[in-house]
Amino acid sequence: MRGRSPFVMIDGVPQNTPLRDGARSLRTSSPEAIERIEVVRGASALYGYGATGGAINIITREPTSELEGTTEVGVHGSGADVSESFTGRLHQSISGREGGVGFVASGSYESWGQFYDGRGTLIPQDPRGQGGLAGADEWGLFGKVDAPVAPSQRVSASVNYYSFRQDLEYGRQPGTYGETPTAATSTGTLPPKNPGTDNIVGQVRYEHTDLLGSEVSAQAYVQDFKTYYGYSTFFPGGGQPLIESTKYGLRLDATTPLGWTQGSQLLWGVDALRDQTAQPLADGRTFAPEMTQASAAPFVQLRVPLAERLTLRGGARYEALSVDVVDFTTLRPQFDTDGDDTPDQRNDVEGGTLTYDNLAFNAGVVFTVAKPVDLFASFQQGFAVSEIGRVLRSTVAESVEVLNPEARTVNSYEVGARVATQRLTASATGYYTTSDLGSSYGSDFEIIRSPEHVYGLEATTDLQVIDPLAVGGTFSWVKGKRDADDNGSYETPLPGNRIPPEKITGYVEVTPLDGWTGRLQLLYSGSRDAFPSSSAYAKGEVSPYTVVDLSSRIDVGPGALTIGIENLFDNYYFPVRSQYPALDDS
Repeated sequence: MRGRSPFVMIDGVPQNTPLRDGARSLRTSSPEAIERIEVVRGASALYGYGATGGAINIITREPTSELEGTTEVGVHGSGADVSESFTGRLHQSISGREGGVGFVASGSYESWGQFYDGRGTLIPQDPRGQGGLAGADEWGLFGKVDAPVAPSQRVSASVNYYSFRQDLEYGRQPGTYGETPTAATSTGTLPPKNPGTDNIVGQVRYEHTDLLGSEVSAQAYVQDFKTYYGYSTFFPGGGQPLIESTKYGLRLDATTPLGWTQGSQLLWGVDALRDQTAQPLADGRTFAPEMTQASAAPFVQLRVPLAERLTLRGGARYEALSVDVVDFTTLRPQFDTDGDDTPDQRNDVEGGTLTYDNLAFNAGVVFTVAKPVDLFASFQQGFAVSEIGRVLRSTVAESVEVLNPEARTVNSYEVGARVATQRLTASATGYYTTSDLGSSYGSDFEIIRSPEHVYGLEATTDLQVIDPLAVGGTFSWVKGKRDADDNGSYETPLPGNRIPPEKITGYVEVTPLDGWTGRLQLLYSGSRDAFPSSSAYAKGEVSPYTVVDLSSRIDVGPGALTIGIENLFDNYYFPVRSQYPALDDS
């Protein structure tokens, strides 16, 4: 997000594993449990935990005012091989409220078939050694209840369980980067455990709408997360990695009216979190050691409207954290003891405690030129500790405390405009972010620290042309460079896992008759060739592609029938994620 890490939550509960990034934070909940998604771009005083790129908060469903039940049955698959790609899904939910007590309960199951490309060729189930969805069984269970306990007071509790596990039938036959793709094979090495994820999020929340004049919310939560990846020869003798993480947290926030001007208020509170994360291999060997983070962060956010056209905002967040690391021995050899220039001895590392603290600020202004046009500008800071698990797994240091990877502060500046009318909503934003101690991957997936800056443009628009016709789209363009030799000149482009090509999306939605809606949507992903002479990891050339989807929804009795075609023109392409690594088996 804007070339930096987003902070993903479910109802405010962190889903990231920043001590050892699992890259699964956006697949930790069944879609059927989701009511809406809130996106905050850029850093904020309200969220820490490495949220230097912004925050994505997945809000789960709330109880309905009357008793309602929903049953959904669906199938999908590919014309390349209908039987192999056949996928079936079932979802059932019930929701309601009785005597002030509300409840939601839902369950979903999906059995995924195999995936095929635009030429009808079977795609490997584990396309990059990271696991996948093809051939997986996917489960989602969600429950929520809320009840009044006194005037102006409510308590609520929810549990969200999500799981998917692949049944691997095919391995991978590495291709040749830039020439032939990785192929599915019945003879490839399969991991001892099927790749997949299990995630449980539980929380209890207390809300008081008038406690000494403030609106107060208190939340306690737990998350238990485990994900298995594919088999990889990256480990000595081969192996299958997994990441397991358990979090416990508390959050208290209050909104207090100030009375300075109409609408002025102070949002204040504190976060506390304990996160225990490790990355072993399925056979019991340690890759990244067990790490336990404890953190606490008070925050304040001020909003002051001045007159009718000007609103000022500002805030601060102080974050203090410690990370305890156990003694461990690196899995891969680090030292050459026989003089053949090849590491043949593993490194014993003494554990210890790393401590960090930071005070981050933000300030902004919104000016209403004339209703409905607003201009805005802001400065925001974010704070993040580098991915400690990745640093530790390949360290040559004798102890954790000697290594002591430094944290980074990101400064972000943005300006923009937005308009909102009954028929039109649109926005345009330009941003520039800097960090004196950025993080990028090296040739052996190690962390490289150097000054960097990222800048870009974003635009969105949605227009109701006439009552049955709506159009809209988005545009994003981002660039980033780092000062590799620390001479004050930013000349080295940031790698592909940080900087994507430009992207354009668009849609046309039409309602020709009451109860019938059709939608045509487009995704264009552009090109990036920032490293023309390099084939190192994350420096691969990215070619452009376009994907068009068509969908239609028709009311039928008490329900609806939806029909969709993904990749309408059967385009043959490689996603950005498969191109930028520049690896034969991606």
